[in-house]
Amino acid sequence: MHIFRILPTAIIGLYLTFIVYKTGSVYLSIIGHSLNNGLALMIISYPEFREHFGWLTGEDSIPLLIIIVMILLISSGVFFILYSNRTNKQNPLL
Repeated sequence: MHIFRILPTAIIGLYLTFIVYKTGSVYLSIIGHSLNNGLALMIISYPEFREHFGWLTGEDSIPLLIIIVMILLISSGVFFILYSNRTNKQNPLL
């Protein structure tokens, strides 16, 4: 455990919790968590992957294009979750 991992882990946890809260389904959160862990495992397991994507490991700075794409993907995900027409009849708070 590293003290510097607390903030990124908390942000991912809040985002995954938000997904469950807004959609009423834990399965989407499980998929997001699996993708996050799978990417981390791939970085650890394959050194050649690390050579091409050093910004994922913190060895290089993150390219501007990647930052823009990540912001667009996260924003569109939040948009679709917030404005989905799905209603949860089991929980009156949602």
